[in-house]
Amino acid sequence: MKKAEAERDIRHMVSLWKKLPEQAGQSNDELSFCAFYAWVRSEYPNYLDFRTTTGVSYDAEMWFDQELGTAWKK
Repeated sequence: MKKAEAERDIRHMVSLWKKLPEQAGQSNDELSFCAFYAWVRSEYPNYLDFRTTTGVSYDAEMWFDQELGTAWKK
C-alpha cells in the first residue's frame, strides 16, 4: 500500500473507531492512540503495511492526533 493511501484510510478509520461503543462518552483528549493502533493492527493490518522513513506507528499517531485535533499536545 502506498503511504498516501494508508494516510487517507487511517484518517477515515479514526472517525469509525471513535463511534465504537468502547469509546462512547470519551472526549478526543481521552482517546488512546495505543488502543486505536491495536484495533487497526487487529482488524485492518494491511493498512499498516506502507513504506515510510519515520515509522508506521509514528505516522499513524500523527494522523490520529491531527484527526482528533490533539496534535497541539505533542
